Amino acid sequence: MKTQKIAERAATQCCIFLLLIVTSPVHAMREDLGIDYQIYNFSRYGDSATEFSIRKINASEINQYAPPEVIKNIDITSSKGLFLLSAPTQNTGGYSFEIIRNKNKLTACLRKPSKDQLVSMALTNPGAVLIIQKDIKVFLGKNYCPQ
Repeated sequence: MKTQKIAERAATQCCIFLLLIVTSPVHAMREDLGIDYQIYNFSRYGDSATEFSIRKINASEINQYAPPEVIKNIDITSSKGLFLLSAPTQNTGGYSFEIIRNKNKLTACLRKPSKDQLVSMALTNPGAVLIIQKDIKVFLGKNYCPQ
């Protein structure tokens, strides 16, 4: 009986945890970068990717790529640029895209989960939707964020 209750509690907590890691929207005004941007991280399951990619998309295309939880939070105006970021398939969850500044350019890189972070044990395909000022150039680092 006690084992069954523990298993039920673990299953409930696992489901709640999985819901939390699917999307993690972040809106930030980065004083150090001097720009306003929004980045919505998500993980896709089922398909497979082998390389990092960045693709400029328009508002009508977003339904093809991002999950509904992300789409409902996105407010697109004509003064914003919209990018889809994708990373190679990872062995666990917990990965997220971040924006860093290298001299006069902005670079998106993939942040690995910390060693003590709880993550899902499933193949995941990290992705993100980045909304940024149209006149800002964004590059995608072909590797992971510096630790």
